Amino acid sequence: MKQNLRDAVEDGNNLIDFMDSTGYIRLESGTSAKSTDLYKAYERWCRDNLEKALSQKSFIQFLQQNEGKYGIAYSKHVLGDQRGFHGIFVQVNVDF
Repeated sequence: MKQNLRDAVEDGNNLIDFMDSTGYIRLESGTSAKSTDLYKAYERWCRDNLEKALSQKSFIQFLQQNEGKYGIAYSKHVLGDQRGFHGIFVQVNVDF
């Protein structure tokens, strides 16, 4: 029953699939990424996988709520004075 619930939640939230994907982001200590670049990578993943992107606000809230699960940490000072996350790296070109 717990697995069915987990599967239903995952089916309704493509952010879980994005975070588990390869080639778009990499979870790694000592790295950082701006929130805008992470969202662009997510949008690219959605386009490539024929998924509908959630809003930027929902995307950031999901990451903040799951910091412990993914080993990331929100900060207002990533790569200067930009907002983003430590512990995650954008692998895909987001300048499209």
